[in-house]
Amino acid sequence: MTARTRLNATDEMLAAATSSVGASRRIQLVWALPRGLDRARVEEFWRRLDDGVLSRRPSSPLIPGARRWWAPAANALPPIVDTDVAPGAPVLDWLDRQVRVPLGPDGLWALACRPTEEGSIVALTVPHAVVDGVGLLRAVEAAAAAKSIPPQGRSRWLDDVTDIAEQTTGGLRDTARWLGELARKPGLRADLAAALRSGGARRAEPDAPQFFSTAFCTVPAPRWRATAEAAGGTDNSLFLTFAERLYHAASGRNGLGELDIGIPVSLRAGADDLSANALVVVPMRVPAAGPTVRDVRALAKERLERTGPEDITLVPQALWHHLPRRLATALKTPGAQFTDVVASNFGAASPAVSHALDGAPATRVFVRTMSIPGVVPARARLRLSLCVIRIGDTLSISITGIPCRFGDSAALADTADRVLRELGVRAEKWTVT
Repeated sequence: MTARTRLNATDEMLAAATSSVGASRRIQLVWALPRGLDRARVEEFWRRLDDGVLSRRPSSPLIPGARRWWAPAANALPPIVDTDVAPGAPVLDWLDRQVRVPLGPDGLWALACRPTEEGSIVALTVPHAVVDGVGLLRAVEAAAAAKSIPPQGRSRWLDDVTDIAEQTTGGLRDTARWLGELARKPGLRADLAAALRSGGARRAEPDAPQFFSTAFCTVPAPRWRATAEAAGGTDNSLFLTFAERLYHAASGRNGLGELDIGIPVSLRAGADDLSANALVVVPMRVPAAGPTVRDVRALAKERLERTGPEDITLVPQALWHHLPRRLATALKTPGAQFTDVVASNFGAASPAVSHALDGAPATRVFVRTMSIPGVVPARARLRLSLCVIRIGDTLSISITGIPCRFGDSAALADTADRVLRELGVRAEKWTVT
């Protein structure tokens, strides 16, 4: 790249999440292989990842007024290769331990592998502040092809000057647009006034963090699409309907009150975009009436059509980056932690993701997002998170839910299976020892 990649508002919000909501978000990519994987293969894959965009950390600019930038950094956490795991030890417990691995200034991300009765399991765990799900999949594809990120092209001071100039020109244009939006939209004025009144005040946290339970399942992609189309929807609207039904099913009553489903929308601008988090989480309000798949399709279309810059920050981002931290926190839209459910659809991934480890396909590939050490119920609304990814003809769904509502992983898996059957989908639970 010819210019340094700067932290955007979502990057900064996720970096500050531990202090603002009591937890940080992590993304975990999981491969199940029908064969063993030797240490040399794992270490080679780790080295290729270390050459890419996962190994970077925020760096302060030389010139005040420029945004922080992503500086290349080596990952000091070597691959974790377990070779002597007790027979029958649950893989899910092992995955949970990997997603909790301490990460910090030097241990940037974690790659772990262990044998299973069927072959082996591999987990790649990355802080969400460093990369979003689309960026993670691209990083894995690059590692599979042994490609490294392009070198930085400009001197730092010149790049800082350029960033300040771009913020100034873009900020004037965005401020003019924002003032017009503010005049036309009473809801935006109300949101801004409420945020300013709060001043980013932190809420009390009487409860301990709750680490989410997890369930995994797979569905043949053609079957999923046929079910969606028969109900007047799309692959995505069936996925969103499943999220809505599952949220209410834990209480045994569907249609129990309206809720907000967070839909991550990619803002990535092509293959050369090395942004960490090029996305915005758009909240979609679902009414209490128990909408059909067709209804959800219309709701999602309407909500996505009115997505705009105010879905990221309540003031222009060129101004937002210069606000005091507490006020900036108040004026950043809440994101996934403050929706009831977040439903992340990664769409079709490249086969390179499945083949990334040793050139042969994995049996299963899953993506899940987790809050570490867990969600503090008094400080975040999030109660359920789903991710879906399609590789070839298989849809792989991960479901994570707060245990006080959904129970342990076995109970969550049973509830998810029941809701899918009610929607006309027969899924295969993925449980491996």
